[in-house]
Amino acid sequence: MTESEVRAELEKRGIAEEDLIREMNARGIEIDDLENLSPSQLAELEQIVQQLEAEKKTTEVTPDTIVDKESYLDEPTTKETETVKQEIQQIIKEEGNVKQPDVNIYGHSFFKNRDLSVFETSTEVKAPDSYILGAGDKIVISIYGISRQELAHEINSEGAIEVNNQRIFLKGISLGQAKKKLFNALSRSYRFKQGEFDVALSYSRTINVNIQGEVVSPGGYTISAINNAFNGLIAAGGPTSIGSLRDILLIKKDGNIVNLDFYSFLQNPSASTNAFLEEGDVIVIPVARKIVQINGGVKRPMRYEMKEKEKLTDLINLAGGYRSNANRSLIQLLRYNVGGKEYVDVREQEIQNFDLKDGDLFTVNIIDNEVDNFVNIGGAVINDGNYERVEGMLLKDLISLGTLKPGARKDFGYIRRMQEDGKVVYIKINIEAGSQDLNIPLINKDQIIIYNQSTFNDNQEFQVSGAVRNSGSFSLSIDQQLSIKNAIEIAGGLRRDASGIGIIHTVDPLNPKVKQYRRINILEAFENEDAFSIGALDSLEIFSKNLFDERSEVRVSGAVNRPGSYQFGESMTLADVLTMSGGFKLGAATNRIEISRLVIENNEPTKTIIANFKIDRDLKENSENLDFVLEPYDEIIVRYVPEFEMQNFVEIEGEVKFPGQYSLIKDNETIKDVVLRAGGLTMEAFPAGAKLVRSDDGLGVVIVKLDEVLNSNNSKFNFKLKNGDRIVIPKSKDFVSIVGATNANKLYVQDILGDQNMLNVPFHKGKDAKFYIETYAGGINDNGSRNEIFVENPNGEIKRTRNYFVYKNYPEVLVGSKIVVGTKPAKTKEQKDREDVDWSKVLADSVGQAVSILSLLLLIQRL
Repeated sequence: MTESEVRAELEKRGIAEEDLIREMNARGIEIDDLENLSPSQLAELEQIVQQLEAEKKTTEVTPDTIVDKESYLDEPTTKETETVKQEIQQIIKEEGNVKQPDVNIYGHSFFKNRDLSVFETSTEVKAPDSYILGAGDKIVISIYGISRQELAHEINSEGAIEVNNQRIFLKGISLGQAKKKLFNALSRSYRFKQGEFDVALSYSRTINVNIQGEVVSPGGYTISAINNAFNGLIAAGGPTSIGSLRDILLIKKDGNIVNLDFYSFLQNPSASTNAFLEEGDVIVIPVARKIVQINGGVKRPMRYEMKEKEKLTDLINLAGGYRSNANRSLIQLLRYNVGGKEYVDVREQEIQNFDLKDGDLFTVNIIDNEVDNFVNIGGAVINDGNYERVEGMLLKDLISLGTLKPGARKDFGYIRRMQEDGKVVYIKINIEAGSQDLNIPLINKDQIIIYNQSTFNDNQEFQVSGAVRNSGSFSLSIDQQLSIKNAIEIAGGLRRDASGIGIIHTVDPLNPKVKQYRRINILEAFENEDAFSIGALDSLEIFSKNLFDERSEVRVSGAVNRPGSYQFGESMTLADVLTMSGGFKLGAATNRIEISRLVIENNEPTKTIIANFKIDRDLKENSENLDFVLEPYDEIIVRYVPEFEMQNFVEIEGEVKFPGQYSLIKDNETIKDVVLRAGGLTMEAFPAGAKLVRSDDGLGVVIVKLDEVLNSNNSKFNFKLKNGDRIVIPKSKDFVSIVGATNANKLYVQDILGDQNMLNVPFHKGKDAKFYIETYAGGINDNGSRNEIFVENPNGEIKRTRNYFVYKNYPEVLVGSKIVVGTKPAKTKEQKDREDVDWSKVLADSVGQAVSILSLLLLIQRL
């Protein structure tokens, strides 16, 4: 990113250049070196810009500094106190509208991200022994010794409770002190021992506290006394971007001032016993005085607020300590002095006592140099890999560490060495005993390569597949030959289904275009082992007997439960196939079982013969014809009983006297028949909206005029019903809906029109669509078209406006109809061009041309 690009981005976001330079200087980023920024610095620069942009949009509350504690105690509440729950909900709502500045100081995120909570009552958290009791607190005393009691008491306005006529004062003491006091007081009335007595806070009183200084929303708040000062800060939105977390002032009502350190609370929350709040307490957040940043090789690189006497070692501890790859010998510091900024190198021995200043930027460098003090050995060794190269290390030392494998080649190997100029050279070595090469000195990154003797052998493989027990590839020297018998034995021997035929495929991988085939007789190959042999480039395939057997089937179709094809088997009978097909269906005609048989004769055309059988429905044993023996490719056809059909049902829904499911009791039963069987229409029925829904063939909704069906015996809409049909008769409606390009939105509020801009108006008998549009919807708007007015009747039928020259016939509207006003079609380019023409000028030009022509004609006539 160049400087000009940064300036343009700043101007776009409305950020002052001097503000950016100030923040960049605080983080050690040079404005003059923008083109050479690292990726991490670019990311940090973007973070600075986002922070400044957020601060510009955020209205921060920065009240005047109050000099003394009396002014805090006497200051009136600036907000109406409300319950904690209401206050926090309000803050959450406001956060959606006011963007908080980005948090980049350690500790601030706990308040911005709400990692801490404000407790409304003590039921949300167990009160510690340091909690200070007061009037309104409720406690529970549990005794579970010989005496068993559960006593609940509320501390009254005088600060006491009464137990067994004893008045015990608890106000102003801690919960731990109250336990001891109640133990001593109640041990006179009850029998229990140590460990059999407990006191717990069941409800915490509410208190009023005032939160001022560098907080987002200063003012008075009503919260539960169970909260400590840090929880209370959540109610005020937490500290601002310049608010201190290390020097928080808790001003008690009696005048005492408690200094609180949020960092100490984070390290040990249980130790902050002095942070609990009481009625009238004031929390003051001053401006942070010393902000120091540390980057690089620490576990939590951030900006930190530091106390006056804390040193650099304290900063490193707050940052989580060093990362494993941190360079601890030197830390770089960018510091701002009166004369400008300077770099300071902090040595390891200086870190312990090094003083900090506001704005300091420390960088702990990362050790990321490449490892080079190693040598490598690989190949025919047991322990291959990298090893540390020590001074004076020889080749034999590394070989001893790697340990040669049996079969390692010793007469030669290689050292792969990288020279100082980056070139790679190979040095041939002999590692046999007594060789001088074993004393070659090694340098960093040397790689020793040891070879196996088998690497230089031309071992190949032969394959055996097919009807053997263990098909696969097997190693064989290129110059060796195996008998077929030996090869099959190596592959586990022949399977039971092996035929007497095999094929040897021979192909050289170096010349795959040439392939040879040899057919062998396995029996002869076993009897005469020398007759056939196999080499390293051969593949032996033993064929299975099943390969030569053609699979044959019989097929069952028609009125059986599992029609389909079944593999033919020897002596397969008709009973076998009918059983496998699940037996007969209810409508099966068992007296007409047809078997179609293909007659195959050697080298003769095939022909088909047919036979019919009668079979007992239950397939009982010894039944006639069940033992009929089938042949391959027989087709068994089980026909249905003529005109056999299960009951068909239709359903009628809505406004009939007896809605529900009805079976069709006769052929060609109609809508009118079923409606009458259902008791006819109810008083609230709306026949004009009736529909027929047909699932058969996915037809869907069919338009029905039910009033015509019921009043006429010849209605075209009295459809014949089919199985699965559904008749829907809705309730009557007394309104009409209007939607589309009308002026209704100028006459009615949006709540009346709804999301679909639909207007529902009363029904007027005999009126057409134009009447409703003009009477109720304010007419058609500028985008509407009088030619695109439709009426959708309740039964789904759509009628549109018809044009008769200048006269328009608008469709009649039925009760429950919907009137749709469409828009004008988009104008073509030619239409727009015609609209842009100045027709007065065209007319004037035409008249002028006509006068000129007339004058010319008169002149010719005179001549």
